[in-house]
Amino acid sequence: KKAMEAPMGEVIALSQAMGIGLNQGDLETWENTLATLHPDNLTSMCQDVLARRKTEVEMFSGAVIALGRLHGVPTPVNEQYYNLIKTIESTY
Repeated sequence: KKAMEAPMGEVIALSQAMGIGLNQGDLETWENTLATLHPDNLTSMCQDVLARRKTEVEMFSGAVIALGRLHGVPTPVNEQYYNLIKTIESTY
């Protein structure tokens, strides 16, 4: 849960800078949705890494990073996750 909250917090800050206005309630709604899923479920990105396929990290963290730079919103956690996934992808 904590691993998701930090990058989502950056998305919320970015959305507010862009006038979209996501908020903490949106994060809580997403967390409640995730809580209904089976604990053995894997995200598509995790499935891609396990299968040694290219992930969708560009569409997610890559987009957040680019928009953050454009709007002056720091996205250090998304950058860290992006770099980690890109490093993993470079091994296959």
